[in-house]
Amino acid sequence: MASTASLRARALSLTLRCTVRPIISLWALAPGLPWPYGVVDHAGRLAHRPCGTRFTPVDLGHARAQWVDPADEATDRVILYLHGGAFLVGGWHLHRGMVGHLAARARARVLMVEYRKLPRHSLLDASADALDAYRLLLSEGIAPQRIVVMGDSAGGFLALLLAAHLSEAGLPRPAGLVALSPLLDLDPTPGEGRGCAVLTPRAVSALARASRVGAAELLTPMTTSGHHLPPTLIQSGLGETLHRQAVAYAEALAELGVPHELQLWPVDIHVFQAARWLPEAREAWDRVVDFLDALASTYSGVAGADA
Repeated sequence: MASTASLRARALSLTLRCTVRPIISLWALAPGLPWPYGVVDHAGRLAHRPCGTRFTPVDLGHARAQWVDPADEATDRVILYLHGGAFLVGGWHLHRGMVGHLAARARARVLMVEYRKLPRHSLLDASADALDAYRLLLSEGIAPQRIVVMGDSAGGFLALLLAAHLSEAGLPRPAGLVALSPLLDLDPTPGEGRGCAVLTPRAVSALARASRVGAAELLTPMTTSGHHLPPTLIQSGLGETLHRQAVAYAEALAELGVPHELQLWPVDIHVFQAARWLPEAREAWDRVVDFLDALASTYSGVAGADA
């Protein structure tokens, strides 16, 4: 891993500082305005998707999802993916390219959840949709040892929180968890992460206030016990606003003895993994696949021993 950001990462950081960051900063000044959140998702129509990737809609009852199948034959691993977007934006179009490449790279079937979002719904609704998606996988006969729950940013929040809900519901835990640049705490430390190319501390604070509306009793990954967690991979950029949360969470997992990896890159781009043409993003996805392969090897070894 390089000690400094690549030239491409620095160029992208400058571009985001001049485009996306000012818009998010403006939103943070007046998050209660009727912003056109649905329009953002359509930006994903321009994203490249691997040829031959198949997308199949699924009805979860209160929400939608879609199976994402790679063109090449997949392994028996299944990924439950919860997309980011500050619990406000994102979905099928904005994340199709990223998740399509994940399916191809990991040779896995991916169930991507279009969970209910703010401001029309609460985080309790989004969390319930994630649990419904996991129940669907189990109902289709997919062994929990074959399931990995993954999410980026706000989706990382939901992925880690899902593990607590599985324990409460008496459901088996998945083989592993992957959190990419995750949001982990709705009470962020003021003044941290000012150098991030995308998120400002003010934006994170505004999101925290919005998230508490209608869900004051909501737990967060930081306020739940980590004893229920399977092996967990956390990735973050050193210059991200949420970087300190990732480090604090990894330290908490270490104290609990939960198997985990914290992987850090010298970038200031939130969810830098989405920019697949960055050297840092390519390396990050290689590390994700290595993590998935290690989980599969463990599962195969246990299955072989049981046989």
